[in-house]
Amino acid sequence: MIGLVDKSIIVRINGPHGTQGRYRMLEPVRQYAMERLASSPDASAVRHRHRDYFFRLAQRGMSDYCSSRDVEWYATTQTDQANIREALAFSLSDPGEPLVALEMATALRPFWEQSGSVLEGYQWLRRILDRVTDPSLERATGLVAASILAFLVEQTEDARTLLREYRELTTQQPWDELTVTALFASALEASADDDIHKAFDEAELAVELGIDRENPGLVAEAMALSALYAFITEHEDAEYIAGRFVQFTERHGAHLLKAIALYPLGAVRWRKGDVASATALMSEAIRLYQMFEHPGMVAVCIEGLAWSAAASRPDHAAMLLGAAKSIWQYSQMRLAQAAVQQVTSIVERELRQNLGNPTFEQMYAKGEALSFDESVALALGSETDRKPKGKESGTRAGLTRREQQIAALVADGLTNREIATKLVISQRTVDAHVEHILTKLGFRSRTQIVRWLDTAEQPD
Repeated sequence: MIGLVDKSIIVRINGPHGTQGRYRMLEPVRQYAMERLASSPDASAVRHRHRDYFFRLAQRGMSDYCSSRDVEWYATTQTDQANIREALAFSLSDPGEPLVALEMATALRPFWEQSGSVLEGYQWLRRILDRVTDPSLERATGLVAASILAFLVEQTEDARTLLREYRELTTQQPWDELTVTALFASALEASADDDIHKAFDEAELAVELGIDRENPGLVAEAMALSALYAFITEHEDAEYIAGRFVQFTERHGAHLLKAIALYPLGAVRWRKGDVASATALMSEAIRLYQMFEHPGMVAVCIEGLAWSAAASRPDHAAMLLGAAKSIWQYSQMRLAQAAVQQVTSIVERELRQNLGNPTFEQMYAKGEALSFDESVALALGSETDRKPKGKESGTRAGLTRREQQIAALVADGLTNREIATKLVISQRTVDAHVEHILTKLGFRSRTQIVRWLDTAEQPD
């Protein structure tokens, strides 16, 4: 292996957050290997083994999402997104395999939600559900999973249609194991209807029914909705409900879900006037999010920090609101953004009154001009008055002209398949280019490409 690295046939990539390193083939070598595989009598067996390996990785989300293994699970799954897409596409292209694709895409729902890939996950499930039409437990599970993702990206009518079809299917054949997931989806539907009290009740029922079952990740998600709606409705038990969520994630050793849990507890403490506790909780959440790529929840916490700073440091609070707005563009979590906006709009109105519109707009624009990393530094107390620095242009970062073109399309939100269609090249070629871009820039995810390009000096 060392000899291949020395000859530049393969490249070693260090794993993030202490995860195992890996090797990547150079593109000419990869293309040659794919051609040889395609002509081999073992091609089908190799493709199946590849698919089965990443199917098992997808299934790990059920056990690792709410556990001390979540950092490694998340990093591994994120690093292997190109392989996962290839495995899904292979299963979908084989007449005998689409059911496996459905199970795989459904199992990946927690990852789709937390990696900024909600829309991609929803699109995969819709494509697969168009192929897997026979009534089955797998189709029912896929329908409710797709509806959840659709609600999260505010594809509301599609979400309702999917959930309605799920309900019609389960009237013929009820599957008890899907009850908690369906209640979670129903809570999202009630939220989309602006019936927050019903959303809270549905989420609480999901927690009650799921607490003794074997999927703590799903229970934690229901707790997240319950705690958020308890805060919004100013429920008398809001602090208990939010604290229960934090304790649940700590009991399971989870990092990502604990970060999610810290926000509603901080929000409740803020409402009670305990600004110091609220600031500490939301700052801790942002630090935990640094182990993951979750810009939407970072933006939520930065808005929460702005609420806490509004009374004592209104100029700083205005700047934090601008920084949060700049981060929201990297997120597909429209539902979360809409939920916190109810409070943020009130805080913003008060800040405009206290500062005056010209000063507020000046500080807001200053925050909005910050890069993602600078916004996080500002939120955590490393504020700087220096002008935000642009990152290297694509040329100086070592990207070829084609890689710069593909990076721009990634930033526009196109999937690799859509980029391939637009540029009239194979999806495998696009996959390879995206992998090379990530390697050259030292990134782990497409979201980082979007951030980098957003602050880069554009090439001539």
